[in-house]
Amino acid sequence: MNVLLLRLAGPMQSWGVQSRFTVRDTGLEPSKSGVVGLLCAALGRHRDEPVAELADLTMGVRVDQEGTLARDYHTAGKGGILKADGTVDRKRLVVSNRYYLSDARFLVGLESDDLALLTQLHAALRDPHWPLYLGRKAFVPSEPVWLADGLRPGETLLDALQTYPWLGCDVRKYPDQVRLVLEDRGGPEVRPDQPLSFAERGFAPRRVSTTFIPAPPLKGDRLPHVSGGGPYLSRLILNPRNRFPHASGGGAVMVEVEVSSSRIPRASGSDPYLSRLILNPRHRRVQREVADPYKMHCSLMKAFSDNLEPGDERVLFRLEAHPRTGALTLLVQSLTLPDWSWLAEPGARGYLLPVGEPNPAVKSFDLHLAEGQVLAFRLRANPTARRRLPDGTRKRVGLCREEEQTEWLERKGEQGGFHVLSVRTGSQDVVNGIIRHDEVTHKLHLLAVQFDGLLQVTDPDRLRKTVRRGIGSGKALGFGLLSLARPPA
Repeated sequence: MNVLLLRLAGPMQSWGVQSRFTVRDTGLEPSKSGVVGLLCAALGRHRDEPVAELADLTMGVRVDQEGTLARDYHTAGKGGILKADGTVDRKRLVVSNRYYLSDARFLVGLESDDLALLTQLHAALRDPHWPLYLGRKAFVPSEPVWLADGLRPGETLLDALQTYPWLGCDVRKYPDQVRLVLEDRGGPEVRPDQPLSFAERGFAPRRVSTTFIPAPPLKGDRLPHVSGGGPYLSRLILNPRNRFPHASGGGAVMVEVEVSSSRIPRASGSDPYLSRLILNPRHRRVQREVADPYKMHCSLMKAFSDNLEPGDERVLFRLEAHPRTGALTLLVQSLTLPDWSWLAEPGARGYLLPVGEPNPAVKSFDLHLAEGQVLAFRLRANPTARRRLPDGTRKRVGLCREEEQTEWLERKGEQGGFHVLSVRTGSQDVVNGIIRHDEVTHKLHLLAVQFDGLLQVTDPDRLRKTVRRGIGSGKALGFGLLSLARPPA
């Protein structure tokens, strides 16, 4: 077999497969109809010309950089809308939502035993008859679609996609693995993008399969970050213009260091790890876990297994929804470095939203606090107090009045090494959860309140412990994570 490789990279791309009227969607990778249309533009074929031999090519896509899904809001019709009967409706305004991918990078492979056809396409991409674009005419490529070494005679589609160098431009974002979407007659996914005729807009379904493969090699001397299992090997190329007393010769100095990874990394001292996961709100598992946060807690604990720090380590998390876009961001704090590899398992595929940055992202943050220091904070908590009931028993109840919630936070601050300077309470809601313990099911209904404000450090050591342990009850349901930051200017 023979393969032709294409590079599809640009600030904006849109590969719609089911766009109708006022909603123009995009897939998360190039559609076959879009790629065949691009080839027709390179060849100079008109819309009414046949596309059968191009549609018969077997296509595969390697996602070297997942794009960020964005929405463009359009209004049209200020001067009137032309109707199908030829009249103009001057009172009608058409509102449309058009989705696209930002900063995505794809390697597309086309496989065929017809080397002459692939050679013709390779030449046409180098000198296209009409301008090439990435799904829409306004979305032009940022780099040539044509690859000088893109014609791969004698290779299979899978081999070509696995071995061709990574197309990313920022080596700091070099991934551990990449997503691969291949045409597969027995594949579980159906895509309605097999072109039959562009003149009549006829399309047929095709089947694909999605998998993940190890990251492809880097081109040239670009180096990846250290990742994966151990032992780790780090390579550093040093500046020879600096003075190195142990270096000999006049060339570049290279140092290789091997570090054993037999131990699970822990945060140094009292500095925890913070993970950020951007969730896919359309994923059914995400929807179930948003409705029942304890299920989300159980999923998160897969990243830690039995490697938690003995004693008082708590895994804290908080789910935040963007007020404008509704995007779901999950923050997870732990003393143990989490292992998010379970997110690549088939059952979790699609759990995270593809974005143009590492997802999940993990970093350690320092807790170098000083007495008198002023910091901004955010806390989602379950403010409660024990109250005596008419039958004489005492029960923990939620505090619904704002002044009671503020007093509760101030008491927690006195115990936790900080003084609340100012605070505002956000919208309140009730979190429902089901916890099973010792074969007994407990239904919980907890009051959730978000606090934002400024605090002053009164006891740095106690505040460090407070950050590590969390504040209040309901930590397994997403409460208690205290986030600190520099105050706004």
